[in-house]
Amino acid sequence: MTTHPEGPLPDKGRREEILARIKKLSELPLVIVSFVLIPLLEGPLLMFAGIALFGALTANLASFFVRADHPRKAADALLLQEIAGLRREVAALRESRS
Repeated sequence: MTTHPEGPLPDKGRREEILARIKKLSELPLVIVSFVLIPLLEGPLLMFAGIALFGALTANLASFFVRADHPRKAADALLLQEIAGLRREVAALRESRS
């Protein structure tokens, strides 16, 4: 039997068992991620997706009601005519003062 500074070396079967345990311990973080973190993140991710979908549908519905452009264009044209008339009046008043 070979002597080792820390004591006698374990036999080959015992060594394989120790290596298998170390391998299982190295896989432990993957097990924790798959069985613990993923279910914890699933709820918030689904919630975020649901809120985003609801927001998109609400925005589309709101744009349907706000899309009434035809009366607005006519009102804008009337306002522009009114502003042009007021500018002419102001210019005429300034000319009459000087």
